[in-house]
Amino acid sequence: MLFSARNAEPSAARSALIKGVVVACFMLAALGFLELEVGNATPRILIAIFIEVALMLGFLFVGCRHPAQSDTSYRRRKA
Repeated sequence: MLFSARNAEPSAARSALIKGVVVACFMLAALGFLELEVGNATPRILIAIFIEVALMLGFLFVGCRHPAQSDTSYRRRKA
């Protein structure tokens, strides 16, 4: 799904994909850290946590750099 949308122009659908991936990566990183604190995971989980945080930051960078335009701003430019 993300591979298919890699060249999509900024839109509401693309923003939804970015927000979904950011939330998923945040939850995975938080759960990994929780498992480490509880003792169910070894310190190797930190590698996965760092990768998830890096992915989250990358998607946030792309999402903030090219935000989706709302319909109202599009209508204002057309008029």
